[in-house]
Amino acid sequence: NKFGGDIKFQYEKNSLTIKLQDVSLVKIVNFFEYKSLFNSYLYGDINFNIKDRLLIIDIKLDRLHFFHNDFSNSIEKELSVDIVGMDFNQSRFYGGYKDSIIHTTLKIDDGKKNHIFLTNSLLNMINKKIYSKFEMILNGKEVFGQIHGTLDNPQFDVDRDKYIEYKIKKAFGG
Repeated sequence: NKFGGDIKFQYEKNSLTIKLQDVSLVKIVNFFEYKSLFNSYLYGDINFNIKDRLLIIDIKLDRLHFFHNDFSNSIEKELSVDIVGMDFNQSRFYGGYKDSIIHTTLKIDDGKKNHIFLTNSLLNMINKKIYSKFEMILNGKEVFGQIHGTLDNPQFDVDRDKYIEYKIKKAFGG
């Protein structure tokens, strides 16, 4: 009951499967004493192969809504888009963990024209380095780039070539 929804555990042949249904992301994140950028309800599987120390996650993020925070405020300031009022009901999270490396893809998607994708995301748990590509299409505004550096000091680089190419194609009807 601590996380809401339903959590089922199944252990079989050195493998633990956790099935989530309608589990609150905010309650999980708060349990680990972090603040969540958004609220969502989780549906999906977490599989842990104990022998190989391999973790695989495949989760649907249902009813995803952003909170007012530095991230949503930055999006509103830079792109004039209020993501707090948007529904992202086609969102998914895929991830894996092996040998101190976390590899993830987060697709925050409304199923129409708006999305925020963090792809090829790598987090080295030993040196706390992060790398991820990002793509945001919000109310027709597109931003592409990458995140790199450390967890304590991530750097954001916007891919200006893709942004300029997008603007040129849009101007000529492409």
